[in-house]
Amino acid sequence: MRANDTVMLDGKPVQVGLSRENSSYISVLDRAGSRGLSTTRAELNKLLGSLGNPQYDAYAERAAVIEAELRADRIPTVSERLDRLLAGATVWPTSFLTPGSRPSEYPATERTQHGTSSSERPHIDETRITLMEDLYQSLQATYGAENCRIVTGANPDDKMQARDGSFVAKKFVMFIVEVNSEDGSTMVQHAVAINPVARKHATYVVRGDISTESWDKVLSGGVTEARELGARRVLYNSEADIELLPAMLAKLMLLLRCSSKEFRLGDFYVNAAGEYRLTTRIKNLGRLALDPVVSLNA
Repeated sequence: MRANDTVMLDGKPVQVGLSRENSSYISVLDRAGSRGLSTTRAELNKLLGSLGNPQYDAYAERAAVIEAELRADRIPTVSERLDRLLAGATVWPTSFLTPGSRPSEYPATERTQHGTSSSERPHIDETRITLMEDLYQSLQATYGAENCRIVTGANPDDKMQARDGSFVAKKFVMFIVEVNSEDGSTMVQHAVAINPVARKHATYVVRGDISTESWDKVLSGGVTEARELGARRVLYNSEADIELLPAMLAKLMLLLRCSSKEFRLGDFYVNAAGEYRLTTRIKNLGRLALDPVVSLNA
């Protein structure tokens, strides 16, 4: 802010003069771009309050504008990114994929990831937040935004601290897409369930044209029950030295549009062209490639 700048006060332009008194709080506003926002704002409020300046509201308003601009420029926390993605999501009255009573309910599903050992403690994984963001964009681009929605379960207060200091709910996020069934006779709903906690949860895919129950019934119990009802577990790993994020995105999109046989029996495989395929092993015949194909180079 400079001398003779104009700000809006009660809808009217007010010119700021550079007197001996107000030069100090003008400098406070100028320093807002390079200092902590809360410190700057607190200093401004204290200074203007002590001066009793009649233009207090105008300067406070300007400080709020500066604060908003700086917040927009900084890197959002993991929690803020997830909150932004979940804005407008449907909150289900129950939880999804809750732990069961059996000790093996959550086995060591992620045996390796980025070269680390399986003994690493569960933690909020920023890669999974990015996967959620990329998956939702891909679903909307492929099936139309009007056919895609996000659903979350209950227990929003059960949170874990991320490495950036923010707190994230430890619950599954469901990405629901409505599509034609495999034979084209009816509309069905598929679901992809992703949890932000690594070293504890895999991702699960439910096909509405394959499972005998709706996605919410399939995912309403524990993971063992979900798999028994037709949900497919997808581990967080990649093949052929492909980066984890594009690998996971390709595998999830492939499972949503493959045949029922491929969904139930297919193994993931990357061919020489860098394309993800679903394959199955037939005794004494080795690997049999199945379509469709998802290219990582697209």
